[in-house]
Amino acid sequence: ENEPGSSGRAYLDPVSGRVWVTVRNLPEVGEGETYQLWLIGSGGPMSAGLFKTTADGRGEIWVTNVADLAEYAAVGVSRERAGGSQQPTQVVVAGGG
Repeated sequence: ENEPGSSGRAYLDPVSGRVWVTVRNLPEVGEGETYQLWLIGSGGPMSAGLFKTTADGRGEIWVTNVADLAEYAAVGVSRERAGGSQQPTQVVVAGGG
């Protein structure tokens, strides 16, 4: 379930094939925690990297480890322990395209 008031957007750079994901209004994570970005396709979620937010709840991450973005139908963000997780445990933002 989405964190109340939180939102995110993904922007594709067609030249490089990279995706820039921005989030807003996420609570700061505590010591030893991080946010993790997930690309969600028919095979389930795939980690796309870790990021922190600023004090005002903003975060951003460039996704560069994806060969074919068309195979993913949604993006999600989860709150995880430092170092990330193999699977999302506490989803705070999710969206489809």
